[in-house]
Order: sequence, then structure tokens, then C-alpha cells
Amino acid sequence: MSLKITTPDGLSGSRSGLDFIDGEAVVESIDDAARAVLTEHGFTFEEIEEAEVVEIEAPTDDWTHEQIDAFAAKFEIDLAGASKKDEKLAVIAKAIEDRTAAAEASGVLQ
Repeated sequence: MSLKITTPDGLSGSRSGLDFIDGEAVVESIDDAARAVLTEHGFTFEEIEEAEVVEIEAPTDDWTHEQIDAFAAKFEIDLAGASKKDEKLAVIAKAIEDRTAAAEASGVLQ
């Protein structure tokens, strides 16, 4: 479980050894003394649960068009313009790559 700390003014930058972006910092833990000082200065704290990462099987060339279309629909991947199986698989692979990169950069699953 992580801890989200929010500044009273919503500003970005380093404060008390923590790096805030848009008024928020996420840490694994903070000691009681530091928490007390930050609380005195109007900072708020919220425990956040970690998202469970579940690996899924991406479609392969062995899948039918219907199975590929169902996968795309389930994960909200737009297959517009892709009619051939290899085109659909390429669109899905790109969407997975983009979402993985965004999640790694932000720390939030997409």
C-alpha cells in the first residue's frame, strides 16, 4: 500500500524532501514525525491500494477474426481501418505497447 500526500496549495516542486507534481506525491511510507509536521502545515494523506497487475494472453495468428474482435472490444482497442488479421494484430500490439509505456511512465495502469 502506498501513501498519497497532497499539498495545501496544489503546487509542484520539492518540499520537505518530497517531489510533488500538481500538488501530489506518492510514497511507500513516511515516519510519524514527518507526517506530523506536514499535517501541521495543511498537507493531507490518503492510503492508496496498489493495483493488481494481471498478465493476459494477447491474440495470435491462431485466433479467429471473431476472437480478435472480441479481445479488442473488451480492452477498448479501436480496430477501425484494420480488416485483415495481421492488421488487427498489429493495431492490438501497438495499443498494448503504448499502454504499457504510459503505465510505466506514470505509475498508473491504463
